[in-house]
Amino acid sequence: KPKEALEHYTQALGLFEQLPHTTQGHANCLTNLANTLTRIGKPKEAIERYTQALGLYQQLPHTTQGHANCLTGLANTLRGIGEPEKAIERYTQALGLYQQLPHATEDHAICLGSLANTLDDLGDRKGAIERYTQALGLFEQLPHTTEHHARCLYNLANTLRGTGEPKEAIERYTQALGLFEQLPHTTEQQADCFTNLATTLL
Repeated sequence: KPKEALEHYTQALGLFEQLPHTTQGHANCLTNLANTLTRIGKPKEAIERYTQALGLYQQLPHTTQGHANCLTGLANTLRGIGEPEKAIERYTQALGLYQQLPHATEDHAICLGSLANTLDDLGDRKGAIERYTQALGLFEQLPHTTEHHARCLYNLANTLRGTGEPKEAIERYTQALGLFEQLPHTTEQQADCFTNLATTLL
């Protein structure tokens, strides 16, 4: 119920703004509001809220994870409105923060995959393959990331197929298929894997 969520986030912001000092909760609330605005198709308003959140994170200590997640959300929104170069800049900033964290996180891996997708959109297949590979290295360390792991393998396979690397593409499609088969409600994804695998074999 995103509309109800928007109301509650807005109420929370009104209260945070009454506080005499900046808090991480305020920045996180702005980020969550921005994520919701993006979901309901209001990217311009979302970008404004992400920007406000970033201003707060920059003032606060020990907010690396939240700061990085905010940058990733902003990058996703920029990519969605057709501004891939700006998105790449924000993904790259987010990755610099994720790398400061003591442990690998799912958000870090997803950010790498999103950056790879954006690079692929721009035709930078070499850069995309490098980032997909880095993301896979993280997914392999992380539990409960099967769906994102499978999608990353599938996207990497598509990029490899486009660069004329059929053998590697087949290997990655096969790995992705093995993961999708472990998940419920992935019939379409499995079908896409089989289709692209078959096309690559021709």
